[in-house]
Parts: sequence; C-alpha cells; structure tokens
Amino acid sequence: MNQILKYAAFSLGGVTLFVGAFLSFAAFTGAPLHEMSIVGEYFPAPPGSVATQGAEPNLIEELDLDSRSVRTVIEQASTPLRAFLLDSPFSTEDLEGLQRELKARTRTLETLQASLEGRERELALRERQIEERWTELERIRTDLIEEGLELEQRQDELVRDEQVAQDREEASWKTMAGVFKDGKPRDLAERL
Repeated sequence: MNQILKYAAFSLGGVTLFVGAFLSFAAFTGAPLHEMSIVGEYFPAPPGSVATQGAEPNLIEELDLDSRSVRTVIEQASTPLRAFLLDSPFSTEDLEGLQRELKARTRTLETLQASLEGRERELALRERQIEERWTELERIRTDLIEEGLELEQRQDELVRDEQVAQDREEASWKTMAGVFKDGKPRDLAERL
C-alpha cells in the first residue's frame, strides 16, 4: 500500500475516533447536541424547542425561568467559583451553635488541662519531697546500723574485759589459795 494513503487512513481514523469520543462525552453529560458549535447543525433540534440562530437570548426570560432567589443569583455571580459551590447542609444558626459549643468545649479542655498541669506539678513536688524523705530515712537507717555494729563491738569488748577481769581475779584467788593451802589453820588465820 502507498505510504501516503496509509498515513491518510490513520489520520482519518484518529480524527473519527476523537470526534466520536467528543460527541459521546457531550451526549452523556446531557449537553444539547444541536446547540454545539461546528457539529450542532448536523443534529436536528428536539420538537418543542425554538432554535433561533443569531438571536440573542432574552435576559429577562432567563431570569424568570431561574428558580433561585435574586440574592443567591447575585452571590453566585460575584465570583466564577461560586457556581461550583454546593449549598451547605447546615444553617447559619446551626453553625453558630456548633461554634459556640466548640468554643465552650475548648475552654473546658483548657481549664482541665491547666488543672491537670497543676496536679502534675503538685505530684512532682510530692515525689521530690518523698524522695528527700526516703534519702533521709536511708541515711538514718545506715547511721543506726553503724551505731548498732559499734554497740555490738563495745559489748564484745566489755564481755572480753569482764572475762579477763574475772580470769585475773580467779588467778589471784588461786595464788592466794596456794599460799594458804599448806599450814595450820591458826597460823593461816593470823596471816590474814
């Protein structure tokens, strides 16, 4: 096949697919095909509609057909983006009530948070005091244990000293007994 005919066939097919997709999309969106530029003259106007070519639409008739209030039309015409906005499901009073409720809850939460922060500070202070007391009690306990050990050592020393003194006293009595062991009782009584 000739290269030129091949490219022409592909181009014609591409344009046909593009126009077909464009018209299908326009038909699915509900746009009136007879009012479209370029291809609108190939589609007949539906019965009951007046197709006046070249006549400008009557603004008063369009406003009469519009069911929106004048205020809504003016608000929506004030910016082009207003046409794409949806009406809110909430009234102004509902939103103000929700805003008041949100502010009240926020104040309540702020009060609760301040209260909790105060409690946390108090608990931190109590914890610090308890730790200081615990440290003091540990120091006193250590001192008492040391004093108890010292007292036990003193007691052991006293017991040893008493034992030594008792042993000395027994030894002195034994030596004295040795002196008085031999002899007559009368002589020994005079020595005393």
